Amino acid sequence: MRALHFLVIAAIFLSVSCASRNSEVNVRTYHMKDVRRVSREYMVERAEQQRRLRGAVEHSDMLARAGQYYMIEWDVRKYPVDESIRVVFKYHQAGTGATELQMVENFAKTKQKGNCEFCITGESYNVNGRVLDWRVEVHAGANLLAAEQSYLWE
Repeated sequence: MRALHFLVIAAIFLSVSCASRNSEVNVRTYHMKDVRRVSREYMVERAEQQRRLRGAVEHSDMLARAGQYYMIEWDVRKYPVDESIRVVFKYHQAGTGATELQMVENFAKTKQKGNCEFCITGESYNVNGRVLDWRVEVHAGANLLAAEQSYLWE
């Protein structure tokens, strides 16, 4: 019986490891719609919310942190890089129509693997609404090295 349990667990681990995506750009998202404390039964979401609200004392401070968070990880070590790395986050919000907005983070050329975070919070989130679609690009100078986008991006 133990051997059967071991085989089932091994099959699960192997299928998960084979199904993992090897991408140069990975994007994790978190949408904090409300600042009311998340129930303890949703531990992962509660931990993420508490991390985002850390240090916010007044309710107005908490409301200013409501919004959407995009955690970007990139690895472009397989490309020859002679210039600084630029991570560009392009997006559309509900209240801006077809206007493409963007945020940029710059890194030294030696930083070919790293992470950063883009936040649409506060007034931008409260006035313009949620992010509808997005695209992340990693550039070295004028060269596009890697990209990832939401399924709604055109």
